[in-house]
Order: sequence, then structure tokens, then C-alpha cells
Amino acid sequence: MHKFRLSAIVVASVLSTNALAESIDLPGRAQSTGITGRDGRDGRDGRDGQLSTEQLKLINGLSERIKAGEALTNKYFAQTHDILDKNLAETANNSRLIYSLDLIKADAVSTDARFTEARENIGSNTTKIATNTKSINSLSERIEAGEALTDTRFTETRKNISSNTTKIATNTKSINSLSERIEAGEALTDTRFTETRKNISSNTTKIATNTKNVANNTKAIISNSNTLERYGKQLNEHDEKITFLNNKVDRNTGLIKENTYRINKLEHGMSLMAAMSNLTQDDVTMALGYYNGNTALAMGINYALMPNMNVKFSAAADTEFTQTSLGVGIGYSFQ
Repeated sequence: MHKFRLSAIVVASVLSTNALAESIDLPGRAQSTGITGRDGRDGRDGRDGQLSTEQLKLINGLSERIKAGEALTNKYFAQTHDILDKNLAETANNSRLIYSLDLIKADAVSTDARFTEARENIGSNTTKIATNTKSINSLSERIEAGEALTDTRFTETRKNISSNTTKIATNTKSINSLSERIEAGEALTDTRFTETRKNISSNTTKIATNTKNVANNTKAIISNSNTLERYGKQLNEHDEKITFLNNKVDRNTGLIKENTYRINKLEHGMSLMAAMSNLTQDDVTMALGYYNGNTALAMGINYALMPNMNVKFSAAADTEFTQTSLGVGIGYSFQ
């Protein structure tokens, strides 16, 4: 409204200035001043190209009035610009307020969506906990079955080792007996070779037979050595399998500890949610939450920003202060 008034004043001032300028008696228009001369050279009527004293005074007065009008016009223009700038600033501020209100409405919708998502996540986490518990029980049964199988294989290995030890002792005894017999045969051969040279051919045959037996015994010894080496490899394989099972048990133990830690952390979080969900809508409120041996304390503050708009701040922590939770919400009523 102010800017329209100022515009009208400026226009009126300009029109007044133009009217004053048109009333000036310039050279060649002396008949409008009422001052006349017959010769046109007396310097009074302007017909000889000169202005009279009255005309100069009138022009000077009009010039001052024009300058004053211009100053007033500039002043009104400056005030007009100031008012326009203020109107623009107020318009921008109103736009920001409208944008802030839209953001608050959007945050309220987002908060409802997050609460819904949190409830769905709690249900999903409960299902996952049951699945993890079932998997842990299954792993425990498999570990126990693996331990039983390991014990059985250990028992079988000990039996095989005992049997191999007995066989090795028997073979050693046989070898020693053969060695003694060979030594006795060689002594007897030497004696008979000295006593009777006629039986050299017969003794040579017997020596060949004994040599063959020694070769057979050597083969038997080599076979026994190969058997021992094979059993040694089997023992090494059993040791590697036992080491692999021990490593697997250690990994399973670590996974069980990690799952236990996550479950404990989730149970703490459930106690926090239980406490925060029981906060009332009063100005200042407190609530206590409990879940599976875990206790949490929550506190909330409700504040009315406007008659139809409330904001809520809430915080919760377990009794051991290992986990905390914060929340903020805003609501708007259309009633």
C-alpha cells in the first residue's frame, strides 16, 4: 500500500515540475508575460534576444523549485526501493516458513515409516535368533558326532599299532633265529669242509640253498620295512586329520562365542526398545524395560511448539551403560 502512495506522490511532483517549466516565458514568447515593447530592443519584452530582470527571477525561482522537486522525487524513489526490498525480504521469509512446514510434515511421515520398519526389524531379528539357535544346536551335535568318530578312529589306530608291533616282534625273532641258524651252518660247513673235501659239491649245494634262504629272508625284511613305512604314513595321515578336526573345533568355538556376543547385544537392544516404547505422552516421563535378564531405563520429554504441533525427545541406556539409544519425533494435529 505504501509503494502505491509513494508512486502517486512522485508522479504528481513530476507533473507539477513540468507545469512550472511550461509557464516560463522564454525568448520569442514575451506576449505571455504581459511585458511589451515597441522597438523590441529595450531588453524588456525578449524580442531582441535578451531576458528581462523579472524573467530571470522567475526562471531562477522555477529552477530552485525544479531542483527541490527532483530531490523530493529521489527521496520518494529511495523510500520506494526500501519498501520494495522489505516486501521482498518478507516474501522470502514466508517462503522459507512454508518450506520448513513442508519439511516438518515430511519428517513426521518419515518417523512413522521408521517406527514401522523398526517393528518389522524386531520381528525379523526374532526369527533370525531362532534360526541361529537351531544352527548352533546342529553344530553342537555335529561336533559331538565328530568327537565320537575321532575316539573310534583313535581306538582302531591303537589296535593296529599294537598288532603291527606284535608282527614286527615276531619277524624280528624269526630273523634272529635264521641268523643263528646261518651262523651255525657256516661253522658246520667250515668244519666239514676241513674234514671232508669229498663232500664239497654237496656242501656247495647246501650253501647255495642257504644263500637262497638268506635272500628270501632279506626280501622278507624289506617287505616288513615297507609295511612299517606304510603304517607310518597312515599314522601321519591320522595325525593330520586330528589336527584338521581340532582346527575345525576351534573355528566353531569362535563362531559360537561371536554369536553369543551378538545375541547378548541384541538382548540389550530389546531392553532399550522395551523401555522407550513404554514412555507416556506427558511433559516429562520415565520408563523401565526388561528383556531376558537385561534392564534398561528410558526418559522422554514432550514439548508443544504450537497448539497443534508437539515434539518429543527420548533417550535410553541399559543399567551397565554399555548401550544407549536416542530418539526424536514431531507431530502435527489437523484438528
